[in-house]
This record gives sequence, C-alpha cells and structure tokens, in this order.
Amino acid sequence: MTQLRIGTFNIQHGKDHLNYLKTKEDKIDLPLMASLIREEALDVCALNEVRNEENTPVMCNQARVIGEALGYHYFFAKAIDFRGGEYGNAIVSRYPIRSVKTYPIAIPKDAHVGKHYYEDRVLLAADIDVNGALLTVFSCHIGLAPLEQERAVETARLALKEASHPVVFLGDFNVTPDTEIYAAIAESFTDAADTNAPYFTYPSHAPSRKIDYIFTANGASASDFAACPRVLSDHLAVKAEISF
Repeated sequence: MTQLRIGTFNIQHGKDHLNYLKTKEDKIDLPLMASLIREEALDVCALNEVRNEENTPVMCNQARVIGEALGYHYFFAKAIDFRGGEYGNAIVSRYPIRSVKTYPIAIPKDAHVGKHYYEDRVLLAADIDVNGALLTVFSCHIGLAPLEQERAVETARLALKEASHPVVFLGDFNVTPDTEIYAAIAESFTDAADTNAPYFTYPSHAPSRKIDYIFTANGASASDFAACPRVLSDHLAVKAEISF
C-alpha cells in the first residue's frame, strides 16, 4: 500500500486575497501560494486559475515558479488564451510526473444558452510515479454554466474509463453537495470528505459553501480530509491522505 498527502488549491492566479480585501490591489504573490503547499507537506497539489507566460512582470509561468520554489515537478495545461498568455490548470508534485493527457471541455458558442458565463475548460490527467507505484491525478476547474458542468462530468468519466491506475479527481468544481452535478460525479467517484460535515471552502475569508473537492476511484481511497485554514487566495485549499 502506497500513501501520500494530496491537495487542491484554486490560487486565483496568485492574488493575495487578504491584501485585496484591504487595498483592492491585485498583489500577485506566488511564493505565498507555494508556502501553503510546503507548510501542509503536500506531496502533490492540483492548482486552478493558473496563468502561463504572460507579457507582464508578474504573470509568468506560474506553475514553474511555484514548482521550483518547492523543488517539485510541475505541469501546466492550457484551457484558454488569456491577455497575451495562457490560463488553465496545473499540478505540482514531489514525485516525477511520468505522462500527461489533457481533455478539452468546451461548449460551441452556438450551443450557449441563457445568461450563464461560459469559458472553455480542460481536465489535466497526470500519472505520478510514487516510488514505482503509479497514481493518476485529474486536475479540473469545472465551469459555472449547467451545460459546462454536465460536459465536465462526461469528460471525467471518459478519462476514468481510459485510466489504468488508481485515480484522484480534484479541483474547484463550482457546485455544492446538494446539486445534481455533485450526485452525477459521486456515481463514478468517492468523495474524500465526510458528506455530513460542511467543509466550506469559499469565500476563504468567510466560508459558506463547499465547492472544492477531492474524489477517488479505481482502487484509491482517502482519509483525513480537511480544509486548510490559511486565507491566501479567495478559496481555501483542501487536503487528504491518499492510499492506493
């Protein structure tokens, strides 16, 4: 049996949330985001709302900066082009990342309905080599529109069908546990959290909703799920012990 500590963290492109509440200034502090991963001793952490190679002094390859600050391996998966650079999900890992695959989650513009905000998303699947045992980690930021959420669940099920190793599926899912989308995810994956406990994660300074998750499948199991209490971005990170 192999064990490791895994987490997921929507870093809001590294914006110091407490500073923003005080000053309304977008102070980007990537070492601050890395400090949570270090202090929580996370072996692997999925990251949402990550920017890559933008043409400003602060919008760099954020996964690389955080990964190198920790001495970790890293991988960034582009979802969209954004302000001269790229925007998407990432994984940083104490252990080598042996292979990656990205699954697009996109709704054609002519299929957009209602007044919902639509944004192309991506599911990043990475095989992590933990001392010879392989774990597949899905990092995903699920959208706000119902159609996007349904497509994200379909994509996660496809990725799970293709996975040949134990799986952890995690990220900011933008749904609460009382929704049909959560129930659809739970048909194929097991929530690492006690479903009778709130574990609110958003907004980080006054949490009132659980929208950040760790799920397992394919023989992986989880224990000791918790929300990390430090307020750094606008989401609290969550963590769990994973066995596979």
